[in-house]
Amino acid sequence: MFGGQADITWANLNGTFTCLQPARSLGPLPPDNFPGFMGGAYGATCQVQPHWFGTFTGRVGLATGPHGNMLLYAKGGLAWMQGSVDIATNNIRAGTDGPANVLTSSLFSQWGWTAGVGLEYALSGNWSVMLEYDYLAFGRHGLETPDAAIGSSAPDGRATGISQAIHALKLGVNYRFGDRTAPITAAPVSTAPVASAIEVEFGTRYVHGWGRYKQDLGGSSPPPVNNSRLTWTDLQTDGAEFFARVAVRSQICSPSFS
Repeated sequence: MFGGQADITWANLNGTFTCLQPARSLGPLPPDNFPGFMGGAYGATCQVQPHWFGTFTGRVGLATGPHGNMLLYAKGGLAWMQGSVDIATNNIRAGTDGPANVLTSSLFSQWGWTAGVGLEYALSGNWSVMLEYDYLAFGRHGLETPDAAIGSSAPDGRATGISQAIHALKLGVNYRFGDRTAPITAAPVSTAPVASAIEVEFGTRYVHGWGRYKQDLGGSSPPPVNNSRLTWTDLQTDGAEFFARVAVRSQICSPSFS
């Protein structure tokens, strides 16, 4: 089987991590040439929030199983994402020492690519269940950093960039409209030389995810020695997806002689 598929997903994803923080020793600082130090006095926190993403793909599948009611398939094509990125400077003593805490926000859409694999199993004439894994990759997107206006290691308004990737594991129940027969329970003998059909499917799915994130903090020794590690656990995500698919199916049958 081969065909095309399009889907769009609403996502409640949130990733927060330390960013724009020097990770190597700085050289001697003029005019007194004091020794450099590991890390920086002032860094920032980046928060990424994908709100919507979708795919436009081609799909190739193979019907297998005792009666051909299991479909194994692979897909690939274009990916799209719409989301926001917030960057804020970090200074616990803002207003007393060092730079002020400044925030920049960016809302943008971006194109990328996707690839995935999955399987679908027919339960009855109209119902099926599916399990699918998709990888969505988005290249570098330019962003404006906060301008802290003070501090040699604080963000100073220069442009930076961010690259994002999404791993999506989907479990769904599909319903196809129209009169359909149940999956074949016994292999019939057919003399029809060719059977073909165009199939249209659309529906909705719910996606739930969980995970964890860790951030290592550099110490006075060369990496990978760390003073401490920050860990965010029990990160929960919820999403809803609307999808549509057009497939072309053909089957060649050989007559049976006895």
